[in-house]
Amino acid sequence: MTNVSVIKCPNYTEAEVIKAITASLEPMGGIQAFVKPGMKVTVKPNLLMRKKPSDVATTHPAIVKTVIRLVQDAGGIVTIAESPGGPYIKQLLKSVYSGTGIEQVANETGAILNYDLRLEKVTIENGIYLKNINILKPIADADLVINIPKLKSHMMMVYTGAVKNMFGAIAGTVKADYHLRMSDYDNFSNALIDIFLSTKTSLNIMDAVESMEGHGPSAGTVNKTGLILASENAFALDYTAACITNLDYTKVPVLFHSEKRGLLNKQDIKHWGEEIEGVRVSSFDYP
Repeated sequence: MTNVSVIKCPNYTEAEVIKAITASLEPMGGIQAFVKPGMKVTVKPNLLMRKKPSDVATTHPAIVKTVIRLVQDAGGIVTIAESPGGPYIKQLLKSVYSGTGIEQVANETGAILNYDLRLEKVTIENGIYLKNINILKPIADADLVINIPKLKSHMMMVYTGAVKNMFGAIAGTVKADYHLRMSDYDNFSNALIDIFLSTKTSLNIMDAVESMEGHGPSAGTVNKTGLILASENAFALDYTAACITNLDYTKVPVLFHSEKRGLLNKQDIKHWGEEIEGVRVSSFDYP
């Protein structure tokens, strides 16, 4: 069975976030099941662009800070890595880290903000559309990658969550090139899946406390979903998020193709914490 934790988290106060994230990891053995002393751990939030946390376009710093603290308590050495939209240069990274509140998180926790612009070529063993790609070096070099996505609608791909968040493993303007070369949604979805598989992400913790609906992923509005979701399986997590937000998963190209590729088995998912019917949102605006 694949565990997906569904934990209530009504707001971003430190006490609520710590309680919710800690509870979300319990069925997986806690953070100690993933992090051993001395491990290099890269956390990958959604830092799409320079947006304030209240704009709900990026992973809230309270979520990132709590994940980092848990990793550090288990003895891990944390690097925060992301490639936002635009050129992959230090000046832009600095602006995005600062504007999203992540620079302050790094200052408070001692986590390393990535400014290493090197890339690493990796082979995707189960790739369908992509076989070899260059990804951010701190993601390629990590002993453990923790994916911290934001639940959002997406004007092109309907929904964006755990799988698509790892598109940020691709550097800067190369992402725009992928969009242009793969304008067909089926090809682009399979490319996103291939990219996700290349990162060997081991743990996914989703910020769905305040989600984005409407004109996502950057210009939508707040939906107070009030949840933290977590799983070792990003495909199962994204399927669960779709269920909670009343979205037919077959309308999400990434989930549709994940199921076709045998990466999503909805019959194998066990929800831990809250029952889906008890936390399903009354309305969520998708494109």
